[in-house]
Amino acid sequence: MLTLPQRDLIINLPFPDLLHELTQIQQTKPTIACDIEGGINTLSCISIATSPQRSFLVPFTRLDGTPYWSTEEEARLWTELSRILVDSEIKKIWQNGLYDRFVLQYSYHITVRNSEDIMLAWWELYCELKKSLGFQCSILTNEPFYKADRKTTDQDTFYRYCCRDSAVTFEIHQKLMALLQPKQRAHYLFNNTALNFLLYAELRGIRYNQPLANERLEEVERQISVLQNSLDTIAAEMGAFRRIDFSQSNQDVLRQVNEVCCYKKDQTKPKKEFEEAGYYQIATRLGNETPLSEDEKGSISILCGMVMNSKSTKFKDFLYGTCGLPVQYKKDPVTKEMRPTTDYESLLKLRKSL
Repeated sequence: MLTLPQRDLIINLPFPDLLHELTQIQQTKPTIACDIEGGINTLSCISIATSPQRSFLVPFTRLDGTPYWSTEEEARLWTELSRILVDSEIKKIWQNGLYDRFVLQYSYHITVRNSEDIMLAWWELYCELKKSLGFQCSILTNEPFYKADRKTTDQDTFYRYCCRDSAVTFEIHQKLMALLQPKQRAHYLFNNTALNFLLYAELRGIRYNQPLANERLEEVERQISVLQNSLDTIAAEMGAFRRIDFSQSNQDVLRQVNEVCCYKKDQTKPKKEFEEAGYYQIATRLGNETPLSEDEKGSISILCGMVMNSKSTKFKDFLYGTCGLPVQYKKDPVTKEMRPTTDYESLLKLRKSL
């Protein structure tokens, strides 16, 4: 028999009662689970769960964007809330807490101390599965699906949604800690500590070498062009499609390119999309009769769109028809039918089978 969890999700607390809740946490220092709604400078509320069965809300704005409290009341709530979040004696549990902690520190100058994260604990056990709160909730709890409430236009439903998130996070944390073996737990805690370094990098920024990044991008694009040219050559030789004839002179290759990229009335003026994609660089190169390299041939084919596109139906026909390889299938997420696919996983399987 399915037993649904009973949770006391407390919203719309009067100001004195809310202050009392926050003060009690400061004094008793229990483990809590937290969840925010909103982003940089737009945090609308935060929920605090003191157990899987009980969570209360600290609201700041309503769904229409209007303030929930007077300026003085809101300032007092932020003060009391920050005292909890910075207190290293109070453990806070998050789901993907790097986001929540970044928002709190970047926008509100609140440094959260003593945090744990169920996303990392879940990964320690099931690294191959999705890590979202909704997915974990569906596996580890009896909570019915509720994540669609995030899009609700009803104020109280939205507030309860936030409270439910923190209560569910608390429950999942308890269950994950019971499942982790000692070595897994040690590795989880190590990864959890590493989040502090990542948060520091998010707040401070990183030194990014733009010239080196551009150089690396050019190298990768060259490799892609070489591989694309190899695939096109094989497919064309097997009669799977017609490609640019690179056996001709560079001037003749340019003529073929112009037929695709330029206006019919003016074979020297490229259409805007081809101009932006690098037509003039290729036209200049083809003005030189030096033999084309493999990556240049690939780049020209990519510009003209005359390639064996690995995501196209033509590629499926080539692999499973022309080449006679065993058909790989994938379930359609809408119709649930098994359909032929050439996605990354299927190509890996085919490569291993050869």
